[in-house]
Amino acid sequence: MSNLQFLIENDYNRRIDKFLSEKLNLSRSYIKYLIENNLVKVNNKIIKSSYILKKGDEIIINLKNKNTIYTNDKTFGNDLIYNKDQNFIKLIMENTKILYEDEEVIIIEKLPIVVNKVSKDSFSVIDYLLLKRIDPFIVHRLDRQTTGCLIVAKNYETALKLSELFKNRKVIKKYYAIVEGDFPYNSINIEGDIFSTKNPLKKEIVSYGKNAITIVNKIKTIPSNNFLNLLKDKYEFEIINPYNNIKYFSLVNINILTGRTHQIRVHLSYLKYPIVGDYKYNSNFKFYLKLYIDDVLYKLETFFLHSYYLELDKYKVISKPVWLDFIIF
Repeated sequence: MSNLQFLIENDYNRRIDKFLSEKLNLSRSYIKYLIENNLVKVNNKIIKSSYILKKGDEIIINLKNKNTIYTNDKTFGNDLIYNKDQNFIKLIMENTKILYEDEEVIIIEKLPIVVNKVSKDSFSVIDYLLLKRIDPFIVHRLDRQTTGCLIVAKNYETALKLSELFKNRKVIKKYYAIVEGDFPYNSINIEGDIFSTKNPLKKEIVSYGKNAITIVNKIKTIPSNNFLNLLKDKYEFEIINPYNNIKYFSLVNINILTGRTHQIRVHLSYLKYPIVGDYKYNSNFKFYLKLYIDDVLYKLETFFLHSYYLELDKYKVISKPVWLDFIIF
């Protein structure tokens, strides 16, 4: 890849890693990799991720592909993978479905794991892709507990093109969700501006937040006990707090016109119909998907939100959540 060069014309007073991540539409983990491997210079000097940009700074970036492909010879990045639970790695590798792949992108059906965190303590979508010998460029995300369609670019040029489509709302994203209660609307457009609370990992609706639009269409009402019993009998779910006074759940179809963090979760909770299992946003339940590998049990926290349709550019994929089969149409 060729070098990129920027001149800071204003006094940004911002960390360079945050600035470059937004400017280039690339993940912070990749920017961190570039900086730590001396591939980013400011005024022809090596800097740290915490460097604060000033007016007049000249940034030069070598967009070299990361040498983080996991191999048997313990090259860069292997210390992370070898410190992780090998059974769990095997479980994710065997249970993650590839919905589409070509030279530019890969689209997977995400399990309830994190997307872009690379650390010795967790196994992420990035780790999965590295083990598939793909150098990933994350262009959008799903929350850890959310499952379904996730597209990842394989090079910077494709990532930039796809990121522009997301930014300009030229992407169709549809979700299935199961919410608590008998949803009272056949169809509703929820418009509530979203902003971070004092807890940065939680969002709320406030007038000075970022514009967010969610379209929700009700499909059907489900007796809650019937559904919970089917989950336990037909599929491996662990349910926390299964006994309460909620008699009905509702299956809904969702289309989002914006892509704010936690948008669907915040909007449905605001209406007092939280996603089943979304304990952070006022659900009465917690759910764990139970998966086995070599007789070892793993429990993945999840909730009933699934990205089932994704369309952008020439790509269009569909994914069905496992629990949809338990709902008779």
